[in-house]
Amino acid sequence: MQQEFSGRFEVVDAGAGSGGLSLERRARRDVSGIALLFADVASHDLPRQLDGVAVDAAASASGSFSVRSGVANYHVAARSLQIHESAQIYAHALPLARFPFSQRVLWTLLLWSARFSWGQSLIRRLRGN
Repeated sequence: MQQEFSGRFEVVDAGAGSGGLSLERRARRDVSGIALLFADVASHDLPRQLDGVAVDAAASASGSFSVRSGVANYHVAARSLQIHESAQIYAHALPLARFPFSQRVLWTLLLWSARFSWGQSLIRRLRGN
């Protein structure tokens, strides 16, 4: 299985000991953000930035992924690969609920007072417990 993505990707190495590596494309107005996360990376030969990425996961059974960018081929020895798209592309399809200002103030005061013992006893008394 091969996945292809366009745009400029930045290689983010999680550091020694963590074994994580990600290829990240930042979200812009015309392009959604994508992160390719490699887990338990033993070795890789990726540069700091890539222009367009094609990942071949057919060799993943052996723990090796082939990453192509332009004419260059790179290898990543990892346990697994996860691909995450940002939820930004769904912003217009899933409208957020809107609440009146008075209701937001009421919930803010209720949660603030619940932090204290007197507020908890007040809430119990108002509930009838």
